[in-house]
Amino acid sequence: MNSTIHRSMVAALAFAALSATASAQSYGSAISVGARRHARNAAVENSPFGKGDYSGLIAFQLHDEGAYWRLGLGYAGEAEQAPGADNVLTPQLHLVFHERFLAIAVGVLKSFVNGGAGGDRDTKLYYDLQAGIEIPAGRFRVSAMAIYPFSDWGKLSKFSADDVEYSAGVSFRF
Repeated sequence: MNSTIHRSMVAALAFAALSATASAQSYGSAISVGARRHARNAAVENSPFGKGDYSGLIAFQLHDEGAYWRLGLGYAGEAEQAPGADNVLTPQLHLVFHERFLAIAVGVLKSFVNGGAGGDRDTKLYYDLQAGIEIPAGRFRVSAMAIYPFSDWGKLSKFSADDVEYSAGVSFRF
């Protein structure tokens, strides 16, 4: 994938984040950073990630009462299923519902592999379901989530614990 496409995607994400900021209500916004430990991803078609791969995430959150949107970009320097790749970028959008310390989320993602043995490639859109805890600490919020990524809503009943991923992060509300 050429750098023009990557720059366009980053610009689109930045524009969406800035647009969302302009329309934010009194519930506020947040910036978050985190890390994700990937699983074997048998439920995601053509996934570049394998068991034990890690990626980082930076995201913008637009909060409302009881829920928030999280628009983020994941980055992995390497991925098991994409040998020799320069990096993997994963734009993502989640709707997170939270009550006190509990949180559940549904998201849509797409990964872009840059370089490597198979050349530049991307995945089809895929989804994830997340559940975990979010602990508020002043203007900060610490989170730990279990994540189930998948490609096909019709095959959710074929859930496998081997496909569960984990993430941890911190956000700063402003």
